[in-house]
Amino acid sequence: MKIRPNSLPLSEWKVLIFASKDAPIALLLNSIPALQSRVRIIYDFKKAVEELNHGNYTHVMSDVTKQDPVARRIMTWVHVNHQDIETCYLGMNGHPSGEIDIWKLSDGKVFTHSMTGIDPLTEPLSVLYSEETPLKWLSHAKCECLQVRERLNHRKNNVVMIMGAGGTGKAVLAQIAHFSSQRCEGLFVFANCSSSEIGGLNDNIWTAECENRLRKSIRHMFDQSDKGSVYIHDIDKLDMVAQKIMYEEIKKVVEAPASERNPRLIICATNKYLEQDVGKGNFSAELFSLISDNVINVPSLSQFKNELPMLAENLLRAYCLTERIPERKLTKDALETIHSHVWDENLRGLFQVLKQSYMMADSTYIKPIHLNLSPHLDRNDTLIDQSHSIKAALLKHKGVVTKAAGELDISRSHLYNLMAALEIPKGFGLPPVKKKQREERERKKNTIQNSQ
Repeated sequence: MKIRPNSLPLSEWKVLIFASKDAPIALLLNSIPALQSRVRIIYDFKKAVEELNHGNYTHVMSDVTKQDPVARRIMTWVHVNHQDIETCYLGMNGHPSGEIDIWKLSDGKVFTHSMTGIDPLTEPLSVLYSEETPLKWLSHAKCECLQVRERLNHRKNNVVMIMGAGGTGKAVLAQIAHFSSQRCEGLFVFANCSSSEIGGLNDNIWTAECENRLRKSIRHMFDQSDKGSVYIHDIDKLDMVAQKIMYEEIKKVVEAPASERNPRLIICATNKYLEQDVGKGNFSAELFSLISDNVINVPSLSQFKNELPMLAENLLRAYCLTERIPERKLTKDALETIHSHVWDENLRGLFQVLKQSYMMADSTYIKPIHLNLSPHLDRNDTLIDQSHSIKAALLKHKGVVTKAAGELDISRSHLYNLMAALEIPKGFGLPPVKKKQREERERKKNTIQNSQ
């Protein structure tokens, strides 16, 4: 705790405790050197903010460690808005609930522990997730999560599948759900099924020993997350042999009593429609049947194009709040640039650009020049996204088709074909004078052809 030059006597302390619902409150109260009548316990962030704005408090304390995203959020809010109030973490919950245990598929056949860390997107998104905002993208994701939560059997170990394009924050939403539940007392294990080898899992020849090693490593991961959550990233990247082993191990967890050493929730994530892979024989029908009872669909940003500026503003505000740095704002031109860009990396791409733009800006306002964006074209993009990307490239290169095609990594002729298909007029992006000259040349050319 910070020490003030003129410390107040204990009789004048007024303390707000921001507590978790399962905290040992009695023990906590006995450890605070303040009059019990001048201590208020609050569990809800919004109620805590309202109380602090009107309650003339001298101290704010938390019963959990500063790694907890929600606890850190209230402390950060106090630092920014009430610098005269003292803050401290009492650490009654010693588990570093902001941290995740990361495992990766190494040697193509075994999960090994990689590192323990904190996803930089988790805290800012948890701020937005706990607020009531008009963001439809976030409301959709929250609604999907809540509907699945209501269907889960809290007396058993459950399985959930999250579907969404790359970068939509599937892992972060899973972490927020973990940290805000009783499972936060256990670990959040992140298992990455994308092989670290160039050849990948599918090029390996399986032996009985290899199968046994993979089975043991999965079992070890599940043991580590006792009473917690396991997030299996890109489960579709496993080959058929690995899928069979994963199916058998997940089934053991589902059928085991909740009291045994097992994760309480297994979350399988994919960016593909697995029904199609099942039909083609590329994904195990048994595994799909096991993990697809409870499905969460996380939408892409392209589905909510019009609210991109609002999302960017809110995400930037949440980033500044959690990092305890001065708030900066996006100019109108910067917001228009964000709106017109195609975010192939979705939420993560937007978050990365906002962080970089904050460092690039030399004033309170972030301008288009501070946004490090490149036009992107992908065969999986929607027609609207392709149109936005082509227009962005043409505008960037002032209508020069050759340069725009190079930016998009396609041929000049292919770009012309796409422009025709998407009804983008020739000359789009040219400065007014050059555009007028081009139109005049086209008019003369058409006149000559008609006369012949």
